[in-house]
Amino acid sequence: MEITLALPVLLIMLTGLLEFGFALNYYLNALDGARDGARFASDSDPTIRTGTSLGFGVDPCTGGLDFYLQAACVTRETMKPVTLRSQIDDVVISVFRILDGHVIGRWPSCDQFYAGDCTLDPPPFVETRGEWHLYGRGDQCTNLIDDDQDGLVDDCGASEPSPENSCDSAIDDTCHPSTFTNADIEARLDPDAPNTAVMLVEVFYAYDQLLKVPWITAFVPDPIRMHTYTIIPVPAAEPSLTISGTITYQSDGAPVTGVTIEFSNGLIGITDEFGNYRKSGFDSGTFTIRPNFGTCIFSPADRVETLTTADLGGIDFVIVDCPDNTTTTATATETAGGPTATITPTPTQSQTPTETQTPTETPTPTVTPTRTATPNCSGVFSAANSSLSLVTPADGVVQADNSSTAQLVVTARDDCGELMGNVPVSLNSSRGGDETISPAGTTTAPLTGQAFFTIQSGVMSPWNAVTNVFTPSVVSAVANSVPLADTRNVAFVCVAGIGVPAGGVNEVFWQFTNSSTINRRLIRLEVTWPQETGRLLQDIRFGGTVIWNLFTGSSPVTIDSNFIGSSTSRNINATVTKALQINFNFNVTGSQEYTVKAFWDDTNGASTCDSGSITVIRGSSAATFTPGPTNTPLASRTPTLTPTRTATPVPSTTPTETLEPTETVTATETPTETETPTPTDTP
Repeated sequence: MEITLALPVLLIMLTGLLEFGFALNYYLNALDGARDGARFASDSDPTIRTGTSLGFGVDPCTGGLDFYLQAACVTRETMKPVTLRSQIDDVVISVFRILDGHVIGRWPSCDQFYAGDCTLDPPPFVETRGEWHLYGRGDQCTNLIDDDQDGLVDDCGASEPSPENSCDSAIDDTCHPSTFTNADIEARLDPDAPNTAVMLVEVFYAYDQLLKVPWITAFVPDPIRMHTYTIIPVPAAEPSLTISGTITYQSDGAPVTGVTIEFSNGLIGITDEFGNYRKSGFDSGTFTIRPNFGTCIFSPADRVETLTTADLGGIDFVIVDCPDNTTTTATATETAGGPTATITPTPTQSQTPTETQTPTETPTPTVTPTRTATPNCSGVFSAANSSLSLVTPADGVVQADNSSTAQLVVTARDDCGELMGNVPVSLNSSRGGDETISPAGTTTAPLTGQAFFTIQSGVMSPWNAVTNVFTPSVVSAVANSVPLADTRNVAFVCVAGIGVPAGGVNEVFWQFTNSSTINRRLIRLEVTWPQETGRLLQDIRFGGTVIWNLFTGSSPVTIDSNFIGSSTSRNINATVTKALQINFNFNVTGSQEYTVKAFWDDTNGASTCDSGSITVIRGSSAATFTPGPTNTPLASRTPTLTPTRTATPVPSTTPTETLEPTETVTATETPTETETPTPTDTP
């Protein structure tokens, strides 16, 4: 009798102990999953959305490097042997950005700048802003967010043209709204704490009872709904208010690419091909915004804007003028008979010069301009009639890939203007050893009188950061030992880079411009920084997109593999300017050097070229832009004009045709490149 009376009670206690013991064990697994997933993602960047959308039953660990997918993957793996089921369980992730004690943003935000968040939320459900769901969905009618961005918060009425989506977790197994609102997070904050960001990982798990005995299921629901969560800081999402706008020309409204936008806190932005700039990294406060583009004049010259808890857009500028303050100086050229100077008379009386005189090289020669009779053809070589021409390409722009070439031709003619063969000719370039000329040295023009040459280089021409163009090589020719007057310009282009000594305390920037006619892809970086124990290179961003994020403490380092995301994120299209940003884990604002050398191909593995080494020094003058030593050009050659023969006075020649009045020009020549005559009018 005693056993009969006690056995049911003992059975209930034993089965309850077993059932709730298993349930507790499953709950602890779900709790560990939320904790590990949050810890893993806490040092990642929530803006990295490179994964693919998932459907029910798809493994989140195959979804790429997406921030949310990686956190969900770690959560799921930690919970094993407990298995998440796509039909009834869920992992929900939110990132809260906190400024001055208030939540100013909840990611994934799905606004116009983060539209990719929505497309990457696993189907088939509509995105709930601020909640990333692995398998389920949130209740848009209870999250106090304008999910469909129609200006109405929680517009769930049936009369709404596009009402937000509602779900009831009590009857819908796919409904798992976050249990935390922005107010709930703010209530847990110390209002005096610095600006921060936190990540919330929630696990919704439905525990199916194992024993399913009626004396338990009668009182406890089956399955048992479990909810665990973890809140942890995520530094990459700390308050980063954004300022954005557009730069255009006032004359026609055309967008301007490559304009540098300087902010008073040391940050910089660069306009894209549509003239748009966007820079994040601001907290609340007042900032001065100033555009900088060579000698261009902007309206307004700068703007002072105040940020509170919202991003600022529409901070626009127009270019009203770009005055050219460059000067052109005359240069002397060398000929076989010594220097030939262009003499510009400065008459004492008004006169119209009718001839160009070449003074006889005497200390104080008197040159009487006369008309010279046309000589008879003698069939001897004439440098004046010979020429140097560019055959291809027509614009003289060649890829600096050590294989693309420019073709030039030297045409030798006699004093009658007829083609002349068997003339020794050679080609020279102002950059010397940086370029390869074929055939090298002196060759002989064939009987046709035309000698063809090719020139190629693996080193791009020097980049002028003021005019934003490549400085071309000056190609000249020598025929029959006489330099020809003709010269041709050839520019070897790749992707030009300059150092930008501005940015955040752990950021170093370089700006690259693709002035060529083909699209390029970044395939390799050689990075050098001041190495010390504990100093790490954290990640590299190109055009704002993370392309590499493996930590390294080795300097110098060559990065040519393990790039993340699509290879197109490393492309720089023709005529486009992009910023390269490298983040370190230490303060970079000192007087030390940071150097990169970038290598590029044509996006198909061919036509490889490099941008040379570019060095940035992060000093105190954050707004001073100094180009790095990218392919430092050879020093300009200034010819020294030394007479090769003793000057002999030449008597005046009786003109065959009298000039009235006869103009006598007295020129004093010194061994310099410039001759300044003092003409005297003789009536």
